[in-house]
Amino acid sequence: MRSKMVGLMILCFVLIVAFCGCEVKQPIDEQADSRVFVIKDGKMTDGELIYKRLPDNWVYRGKYPYKIGTMKDGNALYASDKNGTIVQEAKSWYQDMEYWPWVLDSVEFPPEPDETFKVCISPFKGKGFYLSEKAREEVITWYLDGRKNFFGITHDHVFASVFFEMEESVPGLYYDGNYWLVFKEERLMIVDNSDVIRGEFSPDTAFYQEVLDATGGRFS
Repeated sequence: MRSKMVGLMILCFVLIVAFCGCEVKQPIDEQADSRVFVIKDGKMTDGELIYKRLPDNWVYRGKYPYKIGTMKDGNALYASDKNGTIVQEAKSWYQDMEYWPWVLDSVEFPPEPDETFKVCISPFKGKGFYLSEKAREEVITWYLDGRKNFFGITHDHVFASVFFEMEESVPGLYYDGNYWLVFKEERLMIVDNSDVIRGEFSPDTAFYQEVLDATGGRFS
């Protein structure tokens, strides 16, 4: 009986180790366990690497698979890639909110999205998707030339968010201008966070058709 219990305990231990092992994040190099970062004068550094906060409206939606170091008097610090481009301190078990990310001081941000950005639509129900080249051009043209237009106010239900991804230099880094989609009266509308309609797209646009196809007409 005892041997069966011991065997069961060993099996449980092996399963726990195997399960936890799948979640362990590996250091990116030999310095990861000895590198310590401190925050001073709005910057974070270990004396070699220097980080700044992400600018307003910029978010990182990727993963942090690499351990890069530890915060002084804090938790482990994880990076988006082996170069440590974007990093985030691991939150403690009792925290609700994640720590705000940092980005290498050498990364330059354009003042606003431009024609090189990809456009991602993130429905509240279902998976997010990237627009095709034609639909992307329609949205980028709207953003650069027409986003300050005024088409009225709507309090209709928004069903998706619009993001602009700086894909070429930092995959997973998005500009969030606080734009949402509303469907009403055979029009796909882009609204801002004040419910102001900033853009309208008719059924003959690629943007309209791709959103319709991708969401299956689920606008609520």
